[in-house]
Order: sequence, then structure tokens, then C-alpha cells
Amino acid sequence: FPRTVPYALGLASVGLLPGGALGFGLLSELGLLERLSAWAALDYWPERETVGGGGHFAFGLTAASLGLYANLLRVRLAGLALCGGGMLGSLHAVVLDLEPTGPGDRLWAAARAGARLWIPEASTLRAAFGLEAIVPFTRHRFTVRDEPGDVFRQSPVALHASLGAGVRF
Repeated sequence: FPRTVPYALGLASVGLLPGGALGFGLLSELGLLERLSAWAALDYWPERETVGGGGHFAFGLTAASLGLYANLLRVRLAGLALCGGGMLGSLHAVVLDLEPTGPGDRLWAAARAGARLWIPEASTLRAAFGLEAIVPFTRHRFTVRDEPGDVFRQSPVALHASLGAGVRF
């Protein structure tokens, strides 16, 4: 029964970076049991520029994820699973026009949970749609010295959607 399905994904998220963010990712699924699959993902959101605190900044995110799918529905036309896992990566901070005191990457971790739909389930080639909530454990605060407020801080819960194609082996 073990099956492997690699996917190429387009990503859209709200709350991870300033404004809405588009990115791309790779996902691989490994069937363990009839109703249980493991998955691993690599996701990348390029830097998004923002203005605040008297300067211009950019923030991006790179993360690896591991988790499990609980397969709820597996019929010829579609598959539906609940998914959950953890993320570990790097939040990129770039200061574009001020003198930075601590630019660069910050260690970042989060939990993610949601649902994924495959169409068609029984095909070698198939489309995957995902909708998840991402809850960062590390919500770094980016500020400018002597300026009120934050330049950027991630939302306590971010919404994340993915759309892609995969090949079933």
C-alpha cells in the first residue's frame, strides 16, 4: 500500500507577512496506513515590502514542515483529509533605508492544521487544494528605535491556502 505523491504548490497566506503573501512550496505525502499518511513540506514566501516607523522594510519566510493526514474520504473522484503538523524555519528581515540594529534571519516555529482535498484521488496525476490555520510559536516584534508601534508582527493565527499538482507513484 505505501504510496508516495510529490506536489508542486502555489501558496497564498494572510498574517504571515505584511499584507497578503504569495509563495511556492513542495509537498510529499507517504501513505502509512489506509487512513493515515505522513507528509513533509518545504515552503518559501519571498520578501514583502512594507513602510513603517519612518523606513522601508521587507519580510520573507522559509519553512520546513512535518505532519500527519487523517484520511476521511477516499473515493475514486476525490480524497479529503484533516492535517496537522509543525513548522520550523526562518523569518527574513531586511531594512531597506535605515541603519539596521539586527537585520537578517530569525528562527521561527509554528503549528499548522487544516484540511486538504485531492481531485481525483485514484488518478496518477491529481490536483491538491489545502486550507489551513498557522499558529506561530515565535512572533518576533520588529520596531524602529524611538518610533511608536511595530513595523511588523505576525498575526497570532495566519490563514494559509495552497493549490498544486502532484504525481502519484
